[in-house]
Amino acid sequence: MTAAAWEAVLADAADDARLAASGFVVVPLLTAEEVTAIRTNQAAQQAADDSGLVIDFTVEDRRTMQATRDLLTPALTHHLEQLLVDRKPVMATFIVKHPGPESRMALHCEPSFTRGPQPAYNVWIPLVDVSAESGNGALHLLPGSQHLPLGWVGYNTPLLFRRYERQLAERTVALNVRAGDAVVYDSRMLHWSEANAGPASRPAIALAAVPRSAELVHVLATGRRHRQLYAVDEPFFVDNHPGDVPRVLAERYPLLSEFDDLRTLDPEAVASVLGTSAVERPDTVVPEHVDVEGSQATLEPRTVVGAQLPSADVDHPASTFVAAMASGGPQMAWEQPGARLLPIEDDTIPLSHRAGLRSLGGAGANRLLVVDPGTKVVIEGHDHPIAVVAYDCPEVNTGLWCEAGVATLVPGEAIDLAAGQRTTIWNDGPGSAWIVLAERLPRRRLVERFRRR
Repeated sequence: MTAAAWEAVLADAADDARLAASGFVVVPLLTAEEVTAIRTNQAAQQAADDSGLVIDFTVEDRRTMQATRDLLTPALTHHLEQLLVDRKPVMATFIVKHPGPESRMALHCEPSFTRGPQPAYNVWIPLVDVSAESGNGALHLLPGSQHLPLGWVGYNTPLLFRRYERQLAERTVALNVRAGDAVVYDSRMLHWSEANAGPASRPAIALAAVPRSAELVHVLATGRRHRQLYAVDEPFFVDNHPGDVPRVLAERYPLLSEFDDLRTLDPEAVASVLGTSAVERPDTVVPEHVDVEGSQATLEPRTVVGAQLPSADVDHPASTFVAAMASGGPQMAWEQPGARLLPIEDDTIPLSHRAGLRSLGGAGANRLLVVDPGTKVVIEGHDHPIAVVAYDCPEVNTGLWCEAGVATLVPGEAIDLAAGQRTTIWNDGPGSAWIVLAERLPRRRLVERFRRR
């Protein structure tokens, strides 16, 4: 994952120089006759009721990916050997955009395929002419984004660019590509494709090309920072549905290493890729399962001075125990098990974290709210202001919504809530979110509390 000297990727020196300079290149690959033959075979294997965006790799019945492999391996092997220098294809799949808005593909990059210094490269081959003008689902690339410090990308790893997605997508370049030509680009480069607004389906082939000597890997996020790196093989991408990956990795593949990935994406890195002096304030990523009924304005957080934050993932044993707040404090509700509300001095909280938790609150009756991955919590019924302060939480994927707007929860930052403000907090993982709910009592009540002591 570190920068490395350029090694030839393409056999043609001029094409390889263009690839090195811009991060992508468009080259001829398949003949018209070959395109027609592949299109015919692909159409024969697709389901009659397919709609929207269909990617063989994500189809639950793995016989689809196996049929795709058996079709594409003999059709592409010779061409790829002529195109690439000492590289082999993995995870070849058809991507079909059927007409309609559901066929749009969001901004993304590919997973980390190897742990060596040389990156993988995508090879994208449309089987019909594709262009922005025709509206049938043009591919958009963001040259330079392959250098963003996104860390390891794999199963359940936070997509660090998501808070800047709108700004990044606006600067991407749309490509016009003829049927059978290949777009070769760094797999770490951010890319997306438009919905197919044309009258007919838009099929394409996508695959990754990795150095032949490279060890194939897949990374699994088990916490905000913690990662497990597994050695995999080429059948891994064919035989296993993405939803089965955690189980399959643990059962069938060797664990190479465990480590913490501490990288974050700051505005300066994004501005550098966009070629600007600064970027707008990052957006809050609101997941589909959170119903935002009012404003989506971004709330202004404040930094907690003197915050003592953890340097490694925190965890808390699952429990149904819920502690009551002080009289007039917030009430909790959640749609499924997976949240605990605890006094900061609770015996189940390790001593090593209590000082840090205390550093985030004021003089009120503060509590720790632990929100497990996939859990959504509703706070309401508090008759005085409170502050929601993150101690540790999954990056990008933890946030809150209230009538005043939305916010991403960031460790060491506080979001102040007015009295009675109904608030939803979500955590989409990986890992638990540790959040301090700090009472912000009126000054008169603070004085009375100190006098009682």
